[in-house]
Amino acid sequence: MLLQGDCEYILVRTRRLGSNDSFAVTARNVPCGEAGLTCTKVVHITTVSVRISLVLGAPPSVNDVAVSTGRTTFPGGEIEVNDMFQYIKLSSGVEILYDKGIIPNIG
Repeated sequence: MLLQGDCEYILVRTRRLGSNDSFAVTARNVPCGEAGLTCTKVVHITTVSVRISLVLGAPPSVNDVAVSTGRTTFPGGEIEVNDMFQYIKLSSGVEILYDKGIIPNIG
């Protein structure tokens, strides 16, 4: 599915919101470039205890605390940041790979 235009949408979420292994991934497309093009600028990964924000052009944050380059653990998972991508692995087994601007890959 390809969503175009300035919008926010749910990429994936569990049915049992509120359970210990529940999560949701949302994305926000915003105008970028010319001719009405949009790109995914903000991705939020939300669990019961953590909100991870991936924002194009800014360091990722976990519960509003910026994460530096390298691997950082947090309650319920870990995030790895390098020059090419941001990789999030939740303890539930969900993995998100974000290439800092196109589309997050969720597995």
